[in-house]
Amino acid sequence: MRWAQPVGDYDGRDRTLQVFNADPGDQRRIREEIDVFRDELERSAGGPLVIIFHSVRQSAERYRELVRAFPKPI
Repeated sequence: MRWAQPVGDYDGRDRTLQVFNADPGDQRRIREEIDVFRDELERSAGGPLVIIFHSVRQSAERYRELVRAFPKPI
């Protein structure tokens, strides 16, 4: 997960989190984990979060170098 590097102009682009390797079956659990810290994240970001999920396939294809830079969880 990282703060997005926005492309284009949309409301919330400065408050967008990108979540990688998150297939549809995993997204609810991940969102629940984010919700634990949501108040703190939204205070830091200055407003409501926008969350963009990228599937495992999309992460590997479009964000290969970024995803490789982080170790896989055990």
